[in-house]
Amino acid sequence: MPYAGYSFLVSASCRRPRKTMSITHLVEEMSLDELRRAIRENRVSFPSQAPTFLKHDRPDLQWKFAQLYFVLGWNCPDIGERYGLIRQRVQQILNTWKHRAVKTGYIQFIPPAEALEPRSERSAAKSLD
Repeated sequence: MPYAGYSFLVSASCRRPRKTMSITHLVEEMSLDELRRAIRENRVSFPSQAPTFLKHDRPDLQWKFAQLYFVLGWNCPDIGERYGLIRQRVQQILNTWKHRAVKTGYIQFIPPAEALEPRSERSAAKSLD
């Protein structure tokens, strides 16, 4: 079984954690659905104010799409219908926003609590079990 809290980093085809990629790269490679699930399960951070990246697709809509999709749980067809765009265009804008947000540090992996404990506390807790 993969390390607790890292299960979303496991590829679906082989059930072994990928060790060759950095955590940031793995977060960036997640699908929109996987990233939304990780954000909602507090495994990945999400900024309280979604940033707008001016040099990318539709800066006027990026942050709205990001909040509707990742925080409020809307799907791409519903967002597209509301803003007069097709589903594929909404996905393209969300993917561009996601890649930029990961690269600039707005979206980051949150390590499990066990990974943050000092080794001496972990080993003491294990010896008590």
